[in-house]
Amino acid sequence: MRLQRADGTLELGYAADGATTRLAHLFQSDPCRALFPRGEPDDAAQTILLTTSGGLAGGDRIRMRAQCGPDARQVVTPQAAEKIYRAIDAPTEIDVELGVAAGAWLEWVPQETILFEASRLRRRVRIDVAQGGRLLAGDILSFGRAAHGESYDKGSLFDRWEARRDGELAWADRLRIDAPRRVLAHPAGFGAARAFGTILHIGPEASSLLAVTRAALEACKTRAGATVVGGVLLVRLQARTTAELRSDYAQIWSCLRQAAAGLPPRMPRIWHS
Repeated sequence: MRLQRADGTLELGYAADGATTRLAHLFQSDPCRALFPRGEPDDAAQTILLTTSGGLAGGDRIRMRAQCGPDARQVVTPQAAEKIYRAIDAPTEIDVELGVAAGAWLEWVPQETILFEASRLRRRVRIDVAQGGRLLAGDILSFGRAAHGESYDKGSLFDRWEARRDGELAWADRLRIDAPRRVLAHPAGFGAARAFGTILHIGPEASSLLAVTRAALEACKTRAGATVVGGVLLVRLQARTTAELRSDYAQIWSCLRQAAAGLPPRMPRIWHS
């Protein structure tokens, strides 16, 4: 029997309109949807992403594109965690492209991607930030459903990130896990961590924010570190539970958005709902 699969697309384009930012382009097909709530008056405008299917199974494919034009400012964040269900045959595929023009600011604020037992995920994230543009983006991976007593012993993950500055490759990262039980438990792997977070900032001031970021990390309860690679400020966090990681993740993110863009040091309201 041939199983029904989702094949969705979401394209978002933003343009500056004086002191505000407006939606200049929108294309969406199931199960991808975007909402545009009224944001805080002292903050950048927000877009809320959701998957109408309630999660993604093996064989599902989604593509997301977000482009900030010159001087536009936008926050993009999902409504809730993305659930990756067990794969019967083909893996789940997610493709993300983020573009930031000169003078623009884009925040790609993650909620956790929950990898269910026996799920298989292939994801590719491609980023291009023009000279003078600024990006704050990240990801949170949750291995298994801890609240259900579920581990992530079977399954696979192939996560690929590429970041370019004005068209030139600045940072590339590959994470491949084909034997989750061994890799997650090994001291040279994840050391029994069940949540893994990444934050990256690209902008003219990225290198100068390393000291501020490391100072903020000193208050973290999770295992965390920060560095600069190719002009990209990179933060990694590991924790035994997603709840522990989210708390520290929010603190670091809030610190960076204030230091880099002068925005209020807080997460989107929906992030805490």
